[in-house]
Amino acid sequence: DGFGGKLEGGTEVYRFFKTRFPKVPLKAGVVYYNQADSQRYADNLVQGLRAEGYTAVPEEVNFALPDYDSAVLDLRAQGVTYVYDVLDAGGNENLCASMDANGLSGQVTAKVTTTQSWVGAVDTQYDSSPVCRNKIWATGNTLNYDDTHLPQVAAFRAAMTREHTDSPEQLSEWALEGWAGAQWLADAMGSCGARLTRSCVEAYLRRPGEYDGHGLLTPRDFTVRPPVKHEVNCLNVARWQDGAGGGKGSWVTQVKDMDTTCYDVPNVYYTP
Repeated sequence: DGFGGKLEGGTEVYRFFKTRFPKVPLKAGVVYYNQADSQRYADNLVQGLRAEGYTAVPEEVNFALPDYDSAVLDLRAQGVTYVYDVLDAGGNENLCASMDANGLSGQVTAKVTTTQSWVGAVDTQYDSSPVCRNKIWATGNTLNYDDTHLPQVAAFRAAMTREHTDSPEQLSEWALEGWAGAQWLADAMGSCGARLTRSCVEAYLRRPGEYDGHGLLTPRDFTVRPPVKHEVNCLNVARWQDGAGGGKGSWVTQVKDMDTTCYDVPNVYYTP
């Protein structure tokens, strides 16, 4: 429920792109469904973009009969350089296909998505939109599951292989976040020893200090605190890149260290 019925989030994602591409005009399209939850979060994206100095161009599509072409053509005409969305997986695929078909993919610097679309099956899910596919950037607060040279990620991938859940359809940033969450719970339970109780687990989760999932996560905690206007937030960023010569693509990390890619940014609030 957030604090006082409101959720908060920083503008570090928009700050990252503004910093990474300083010569790119700050004009972003936000595509969303005419559905209450999608509309609410789209409003949050627009608010955050504008707080970072972007011109935000909201584009509503009908949930039942979406006309992506009209939205894409308008975004192209308005000269947007980034595209964000509040759509489901199928909506993202259709949006990318329309962006390729209508010439928007070549115009934008990034089609920015979240961990929901940070998945291993991008090359097949977006097989009809190769230009857009290679403009997909994802942001989050965990290590990139494709960075198998990191021991924490290697352990996660080994577990996925043992369980035969390492196909492109199953490998995803969501799966890595689930692994990190299970690690958090396991550490909490382990702290209780033979006296495993709910109160003991909750005490571990609420203890002073932050938790990083043995390096899988940016540090976080369960501390309840009043909202603040500004906060230092860190993030990880990856970009999809097709493999050379038609080989298997992968997510390529775009920051040196997610724990030092941090920005002092304003918080924006919305009602879930």
